[in-house]
Amino acid sequence: MKILHLASFRGNWGDVISHQGLYTILDRFYPSYTCTQLEIRKCYSNYQNNDKLVFNKALARHINKKYDLFLVGGGGFLDFWNEDSPTGTDLRFSKEFIETLTTPTLLCSLGCITHRKTTQLVKDKFTSFLKTILDHPYIDLLLRNDGSTYILRELIGVEIPIILDNAFFTPKTSFPSLFTKKYITLNIAHDQLLMQNQILHKINPELFYNELRKILTYILTTTNYNIVFIPHILSDLTAIKKILNTLPYFDKKTRINIAPCITSKDGYEIIDSIYTHAEVNFCMRLHSNIISLIRKAPTIGLASLDRIIYLYKSLSLNNYIKVDSSFFHKCINKLNKLHKIHLHKKEKIDLHYYNYKQDTLQQYKKILKKSN
Repeated sequence: MKILHLASFRGNWGDVISHQGLYTILDRFYPSYTCTQLEIRKCYSNYQNNDKLVFNKALARHINKKYDLFLVGGGGFLDFWNEDSPTGTDLRFSKEFIETLTTPTLLCSLGCITHRKTTQLVKDKFTSFLKTILDHPYIDLLLRNDGSTYILRELIGVEIPIILDNAFFTPKTSFPSLFTKKYITLNIAHDQLLMQNQILHKINPELFYNELRKILTYILTTTNYNIVFIPHILSDLTAIKKILNTLPYFDKKTRINIAPCITSKDGYEIIDSIYTHAEVNFCMRLHSNIISLIRKAPTIGLASLDRIIYLYKSLSLNNYIKVDSSFFHKCINKLNKLHKIHLHKKEKIDLHYYNYKQDTLQQYKKILKKSN
């Protein structure tokens, strides 16, 4: 079994655990396979090297000849905003590329909640692309549980199968705890403060950082917990620096750590371990929330994007806080109650996770049969 996997493999720790989960799923259904990774960032307009990726008829013929299965995802590759793309998305598939494909193709664990301003031209491109792949005899689409299904239902009136994000299948590592003192983690993403939403109101970045400063001050002055910041992408360091500038000098020296910014497979277990052994995880990015939940750590989601709200609702959980207005008091209330209700939450997470997991595996099984 020869598989070609198109996705982003470097630059975001969340992508790393998503792929680890996908390969765990593949291991269930294929006793032996080889997987060739194809970096999607090489097709972006800002990539100008000689090996730039172009999705044309020649590439489709190459895939048909060399591979038994073509996997695309996971990731937010169906976010539609790009006028420069033939599909309106980061998947710059030409029509001739799609029409030439005969290798079984699965677009899996994809999201399409657009957080940027879009135009009717982009919507038309995206709608045409969707109809083409949905009508294609060799292409299947599985959406991740981040609310994307509601966007597509409104746009084209069609129900697309939903699965757990691939990261829910990330195997647990045996990496030990790195810290001797108890700690609380914080994952914050400055770029998400600037994005658009439908459920959440426009976020005021200055208000956000001020509320966050009050939360960290509360932790530092009323508890013995240390604080560990966890960046997932390089730009997360911008947010960390901004909030550090507001905290007392001595606390920064003695009680605050910053996890390594690991954006590839090498050493991903280190970040997994930090989330796993935390007393509480404050999570902003999608995969920060997912890894904390599946490791059954006390979790408070900081919802700066609609997809975080949809993620928790898909699991019938409510341990998230909207950050589009003052959220200090709500967050502290949740923090103080979290340990009392955590055992109950564990049972609830286990139940919904198990049922959703079994359904996801059945969806994969049904589609992957086509490539055997």
